[in-house]
This record gives sequence, structure tokens and C-alpha cells, in this order.
Amino acid sequence: MKNLYILLTLIFLSVLYTQAQVEQYDPDCSTPDLDSATAVALPYYDNNQILETYLSEHGYNSLPYINLPGPQTRAATFLQPKFLVPINVYIYRNGANDINSSVTEAEASNYVCLANEIYRASGAAIEFYLNRVEFEANEFFNNQVSSSLHVYDLWSRKRYIPDPSQGINVHFIRYNNQPEDNAGKASLPHYIVPPYANYSLYVRTHNIPSGGQRSDTEIASTLAHEIGHTLGLLHTHHPGRLLSLTFNEQNATISNGCLQEAVSRSKSNYWYDGCLTTNNKKKCEINGDFLCDTEADPRQTGRVSSCNYVYPVSGDYREDNWGDLWTPPTRNIMSYTTSGCRSEFSRGQIAIMWMQMEHFQNFINYQEPIISTSSSSVCSGSGKSFTLAGTLPIDAFVQWEVQPASLVTTANGTGTTATLSAASGAKGNGKIIFTLTGASNCYIAQLQDTFWVGLPNDPTPLNVLTGSFNNMCVGSYVQVSISPIPGAEYYSWISNDPSGLDVSGSMLGALIAGLQPSTSSPNGYWSFSYGAGNACGNNIGMFGVIINNCGGGGDPDPIPIVYPNPTTSSLAVRLTELPTESFAKRIKDETPVTYQIYLYDKPSTAVYSTESKSKEIIIPLENVAAGNYYLQVHANKELILQEQIIIRK
Repeated sequence: MKNLYILLTLIFLSVLYTQAQVEQYDPDCSTPDLDSATAVALPYYDNNQILETYLSEHGYNSLPYINLPGPQTRAATFLQPKFLVPINVYIYRNGANDINSSVTEAEASNYVCLANEIYRASGAAIEFYLNRVEFEANEFFNNQVSSSLHVYDLWSRKRYIPDPSQGINVHFIRYNNQPEDNAGKASLPHYIVPPYANYSLYVRTHNIPSGGQRSDTEIASTLAHEIGHTLGLLHTHHPGRLLSLTFNEQNATISNGCLQEAVSRSKSNYWYDGCLTTNNKKKCEINGDFLCDTEADPRQTGRVSSCNYVYPVSGDYREDNWGDLWTPPTRNIMSYTTSGCRSEFSRGQIAIMWMQMEHFQNFINYQEPIISTSSSSVCSGSGKSFTLAGTLPIDAFVQWEVQPASLVTTANGTGTTATLSAASGAKGNGKIIFTLTGASNCYIAQLQDTFWVGLPNDPTPLNVLTGSFNNMCVGSYVQVSISPIPGAEYYSWISNDPSGLDVSGSMLGALIAGLQPSTSSPNGYWSFSYGAGNACGNNIGMFGVIINNCGGGGDPDPIPIVYPNPTTSSLAVRLTELPTESFAKRIKDETPVTYQIYLYDKPSTAVYSTESKSKEIIIPLENVAAGNYYLQVHANKELILQEQIIIRK
């Protein structure tokens, strides 16, 4: 009897020790595992690179970080949300409609806010807002749900036809019975469910029918976990490909070396181990949850303390089939860790949810808000409006700001429409940011768009694609282009001497144009203009061409020489080789000749000017900034030369 008493005491103390070491965990989730046929059809099965590629191609890596205003439990600084998803909440009270028989609307709203905090901490760039809350007095759904048919009925009956609310349907029930007696369940997108049961889940709010309510942290943790399922995520301890899901439900108890996920991320299956159909495939891509960036998980239920895995002395839950200690992801939202530890998704999990959003959008017609405007240019006094359009949360407080603020007269305000006007003399790229903030900072999301203020930038240097400007003859053809000019909404090419030079081509008005001397054009100097425009006006550059009637025989008249171009410190202009016949005609044989030299950074603004009677001219450029300029030379105030100059420092 004494020995029995000692034994019972030891057992009692052992139980107390275990409870002291292992924290209370969330009861398991009822969301089913995938069968093998469905698993191998997943796009990322045996190919995790597809997930990284998806994130990269869809802008995840370039998302900015933003700060959440006010004190927050987790993640005050987080990735800008890519998706803002509506949540519809249904709360089931008992048959007497007792308000104390289930959670309140305020509590349900708080659970959504706490789930947002969990998702912020994870870097998923997904947030949620409460779209609708409904109550129903229903004794059965309040605490007696006990089969899959009951669950599908629960989910389907709250889908309106058509559903005007959109969003994920969340059902808060007080309690449920075996075998549906876990803390929550969600509809996986991989399995066919009854009509209107897609994107639905339930969360249990109480521990036993007549017992106390689960903590806010536990309920919010379950909600975050089940939402992950609706967006395509599996448990981190998912059994992977199994011969029998009935008898091999956990990674740790899968004795077959081909089927268990290994702790090692590089271990593969091989034919000589009996893995004939999966030879040379990485275990972490074809077993478990099929993701190599979530650690192998033996199922953590009841084995986590202070967010650390508690190892048994021996057995399946201590090490994998190859003798490596398990290192399960004890903070992963899709694991069976303790409630307060859930704060992480892997990049692979985030990619899966992002990929699922495409189907989610089709199912509920969810529209991401956009910024609409009639033009991308903001001018002085224009009053250009930018409007946030699309499906917005009904409780969103909307603010907007412009960066940099110096570009516009009013740089911030509230509401879904911002009316902007350019500040005096302002020019350049601007950005407008609309910020949506929920009540009590429950959610926050930003949308942004870029615009141009003022005239386009100065025209860029000409590029000759085909032909040559040197002594163009009647019948010759030159194709030229300019690089895209910031701020331009359209481009222009205009002959300044219509009788001497044709500007034409199939792409006139774009970045490319063709130039050809007219058949009636005499020898001489001719010019054309090119440039860019937007709603604020045009910014024009000019270029000069010497035309010679080469059909008359003899050598063509020479042209002036300007060198070097591009240049850094000085520019030489040699006028001794000016075509004598054309020159004499233009200055009417006036003597002596005085040359006027101008260097423009804009058609109307000279940064350098001088006069000279010499035909050899040196222009100092030490005090002229790098950039694109226009050189003009006049003889007795008659334009004889114009050329684009590039100065580099």
C-alpha cells in the first residue's frame, strides 16, 4: 500500500512538472489533410522555385515598409499590405438569443484586429477589415455542430445569392462536439465543397459548452490559422504523400523513409532506398507541407514551452528517421504551437497565399482600390484630381499626402479625392499616397501613384539611326530618334523651314522621325525642332542641317566643324570651311563679318555668349554645368549654324 501511495505521488508530481514545463496549446484544427493525388498536383510540389519567382514577379520584394500609428502589440513597422480583405462575421447565440451565450460584436471586431497584428508580424502583406457582423439565435449552431455535413451547412447557408458582401465568412460558435470538436476548421481551396461554402471557416469561442470563454489571444490565433487555410496553406506538420492517411497522420510517426520529411533541407529520396517513383527528389519539396523553407514538423501539440520545442527523452517526436533532432517552426502560424507564439509565415507560405488571391478575387469579385486620374501631369493652376476608387472598407479613414511636398501648392489632406496644383516653377516626379486606416488602427493600407509636375524635361540628344547629316542631298533620308523624356505625354517633330526640309515618317509624333530635303530646297542651312509635351505645354529643342544640291556635279560644299562633341572643358568652332556660296547669299556679301556665338540650355536661355571676327573660336566651358546644350552661330546676326552639344564633367 505504501509503495502504491509513493507511485501515485510520483505520477502526480510528474503531471505537475509536465504542466509547468509545457504551456497550454490551442486545440487542434479540423481542416483535413490532402490526399496524395491532390498533393502531387500542387504547382509547388517538387518545385519550390515557382514560389520565389511568383513573389519576385508580383512585387513582394519591392514593397515598402510603413509604420502603424499608435501603440501596437506586434509589428509597428511592417510591409505595405498588398491585399486588404473583407471579413464577414456570423455569431450564433443560443435559442433564447441570450447576448451572453456567445461573443459580442466588439469582441469579434477585436479578434479580427488581433489577427491583423499576427499577419503584420509575419510580413505577409495581407490585412483584413470587418465588413459585416450578423447574429442568429440558433441552438444547434451555437454548440452542437458535430459532423462535416453540419459544417458545410453552417458555411453554405450564409452565402447570399448573389453575395453582396464579398469576403471571407467567419462563423463564431460557442462549442462543437466530436468528431468536430477542435478549435476551428476552414475550407481548403484544393477540395470541392458544397455551393457557397468556399472561403469559409469557423472558430470555437468556449472551452466547454458551459465553461469559460477562450482567451482573446487563443481565439485570434485560431482565426489567423484558419484564414491561412482558406488561402491555401497546409499545416507545417502535414503528412505529405501517404499510403494511408488513416494510420499515418503525423510526420513523426511515418516510418517509411520515402514519406517522412527530413530535418535536413538537402536530403533527397533515392531509388536504392526503395523510393523508385521519387528518385532524386528533395524530401522537403515532396513530403510534409511540401515547403523547404518551413522546417520539418513532427506535430508540436502539447510540446511547446516559451515558444521552444520540448524534446521527449526518446522516440519519434525527438528525432527524425535519420537521427536528426527535430527543429520545428514553433512560431509558425500554421503549426500546432501555443497561441501566443504564432507570428510567422515563411516566404513560401506567403507566395501560396498571394497565388490563391487570384482565385479569391474571382470567387468574391474582390477589387483592389485604384487611384484614377484624367492625366499624369500636374500643372500650375490646373486643379488636377486624383481619386481613390473601388471597394473600400466602410469604416476607413482616408488621408493623402504628396512627396516631395515642394512640388505642389497643397501637399496633404483627407478624403478619397486629392486636387493638386503645381507650385511656382516646380518640375519633376511626384508621388501621391492614400492611406486607409481602420478604427483604432485595426488595419492600415496605402495606395500610391506617381505623376509629373510642370513641363517635360529638356529634350535629350538626337540619335541617328540611319543615314547621315553630313551634306544631305536632295533625295537623301535620315532617320533619327530621341530617348524617352521624363514628363512627356507626346513628342513633336517640326520643320522650321518647310520649303527646305520635310519631317515625316510612320512614327511621327513618337520617339522616331524621318528627315528628308525637299526637291525644291536650295543649298544652305536649315533647321527643325523636336521635343516633348504634356498637359502643361511643350518643351522644344532645335537642330540644324546643311543641305547641298549634290545633283549639280562637283564636290559638295563643306560644313562647319564643332569639336570635340561630347566635350568636358572647352569647345572649338571652325568656320573657315563655311560653304562660300551659301554663306555669301545669306549675309549678302556684307563685310566685315562679325560672328555671334550663343550656348543655350533652353531655346530661350543662353548660358554663354560672345562675339568674334575670327573664324576659329574657342568656347571655355569650365563654368558651365554638365548637360545638353544648343550652340548657335550667327554671321552679322544671320543664323548660319546650330548644333546640339553634350557637356560631361
